[in-house]
Order: sequence, then structure tokens, then C-alpha cells
Amino acid sequence: MLELTDREPGIVDPSDPAPPPHGPATVALEGVTARYANEPPILEAFDLTLSPGARIALVGPSGSGKTT
Repeated sequence: MLELTDREPGIVDPSDPAPPPHGPATVALEGVTARYANEPPILEAFDLTLSPGARIALVGPSGSGKTT
């Protein structure tokens, strides 16, 4: 354990980070494809825009890619 805690971190936070954006932000995914290993895609050419204040529910059976 000590060997791990004595290591220099691989990523270091900047001493002067950029400020967060002002106001609410929109998150957009465009043309996303996701797959596990060599399996068929669970998402293919997926688009999603989440506007401030919007709510969304992802539903589906176990193993259908909701976490992705």
C-alpha cells in the first residue's frame, strides 16, 4: 500500500484551473457509437441533447446498455 501512496500522480490538477462556464450548460452527444469488446453496438449513431432543467429516463432490460 505504501508503494502506491508514495507514487507521483499520473494526472495533476492545474494550479490555476479555468473557471466553470457561467449559467446552465447544455450537454450534447452526436453520432455516438458504443459496443462492448467485439459485440454488436449497443448504441449506434446515437444523438442526445440534455438542456438545463430537462429530465430523462433510460429504461431497458439488464445488459441493454443503460449504464453506457
